[in-house]
Amino acid sequence: MPKVGMGPIRKNQVINATLECISESGFERLTLESVAKKAGISKGVVSYYFKGKEDLILQSFRAFLDHYNKKVAETLSKETSALKMLEAMIDIVVFPKTTPMEPDYLESDLECQDK
Repeated sequence: MPKVGMGPIRKNQVINATLECISESGFERLTLESVAKKAGISKGVVSYYFKGKEDLILQSFRAFLDHYNKKVAETLSKETSALKMLEAMIDIVVFPKTTPMEPDYLESDLECQDK
């Protein structure tokens, strides 16, 4: 049983590690073991929060898209021109100012599933 309050922190660690592993090695080579190693936790912790590899990938991409949706929403308004929108998207998605190694790179708003 995890410590109280650690669920969101651990889940974000696993999600960040998953996205990094996919980026480095692709979907085919992604394993729960590789994610656990990248996150610096046990495979059991990964399995506690995610039902399996498919669930892990799905929730990781939901968090990834949520993260970028927030970044875009913070940058754009209804009055933003098409050119400014394109420039903002390039800055946010193609050349982000943060890197996956920063602890606050991805702060998922996805709720932890109770186990």
